[in-house]
Amino acid sequence: TSGTVDVTLGGVISNTTANVTAGSVTIDGTDSTWTNTDTLTISGGVNVTGSGVVSGTTADVTGGSVMVTGAGSMWTNSGGLTTSGTVDITLGGVISNTTANVTAGTVTVDGTNSTWTNTDTLTISGGVNVTGGGVVSGTTVDVTGGSVMVTGADSMWTNSGGLTTSGTVDVTLGGVILNTTADVTAGGVT
Repeated sequence: TSGTVDVTLGGVISNTTANVTAGSVTIDGTDSTWTNTDTLTISGGVNVTGSGVVSGTTADVTGGSVMVTGAGSMWTNSGGLTTSGTVDITLGGVISNTTANVTAGTVTVDGTNSTWTNTDTLTISGGVNVTGGGVVSGTTVDVTGGSVMVTGADSMWTNSGGLTTSGTVDVTLGGVILNTTADVTAGGVT
């Protein structure tokens, strides 16, 4: 779509592939769902609010924006998430996927119960900000020239594996990063 699509008040959209080239898609309200059985490509905007749900296999945010905000608002991918755009997870929103690759742009996880779950490797060449009690989890993390900031009480990033960085990692104001091993090849950790 290059126009506007609104799924509200329990509305449902189901498709194989989707390409949001411009314009926007909004999924808002309890039982409002958008199901993709193949790749979702976003260069426009997607907003998931008010307990709306988006699900699919893989997602590619190519310069566009995604906002998942509010308790019960969820975007689940059974495959990977790649982004060179902006992804905001706020006010209790949730995104989950297998692998993730932040090639450019920024992913922000902000606020209590706001969660980004990666069940496999997370590679960061762009930026990831975890603030205000947001939580990120994964297996291994490779910060390849990008930046990570975990700041504020209850802001946490947990990895069941190691952290490798040639970028910048800042942990401030009570933020926490937990991992099994760490390898700082360049850049820095503060």
